Amino acid sequence: MKTGFVFDLDGTLVDSIPGIARGLNLALKSLGYPEHSVNAIRGMVGRGARELCLASLKGCFNGEVPEEAFEAVHRGFMREYPHTWQDGTVPHILPEVPFREVMGFSERFPRKPEPDSLLSIVRSWGMEPEQVCMVGDSAHDGNTAVNAGTRLVLVGWGYSSRAALDVFRVPVCASVTELSARLRDEDSLPFPVSAHRTIP
Repeated sequence: MKTGFVFDLDGTLVDSIPGIARGLNLALKSLGYPEHSVNAIRGMVGRGARELCLASLKGCFNGEVPEEAFEAVHRGFMREYPHTWQDGTVPHILPEVPFREVMGFSERFPRKPEPDSLLSIVRSWGMEPEQVCMVGDSAHDGNTAVNAGTRLVLVGWGYSSRAALDVFRVPVCASVTELSARLRDEDSLPFPVSAHRTIP
């Protein structure tokens, strides 16, 4: 069976946290809010820029974050990040591979773990979900594969805890060498456990 592979980007192929942290902290500093460590920001990512900016303001106010404060930080981050991502994004693996298709967030599709964007890629290849393997680093990636009906391999060097990955009962690769060996053995690529076939 010939397998199509879909790779998550942030946390799997690249470490984008340094660039994200720099852009967010510049936005926070410009507005007089406290900055965060890179490790703290690492725990905030995964749900998009708006949720990241909202999380960065938790603890700055008594009660809910005011809408105007959140929107100001979000505008500042979107202004800064185009200038900080290049110097702050470090390739993890496969920088020399010319990928067939590269897709960022699009308003055409809901965010992961809803499967629409993954299924769009599967269909564009003329394949069925069971012929495709998702490779990612997070529970969002795992649940996306579950909801799309694809196979799944995870990596342990990304942004999720090992406990969050182990629930899918698929390989969690600790090195590029291990990942490469797993992907070459196409006939044994697993499906994630069906107990997670829901969108949280």
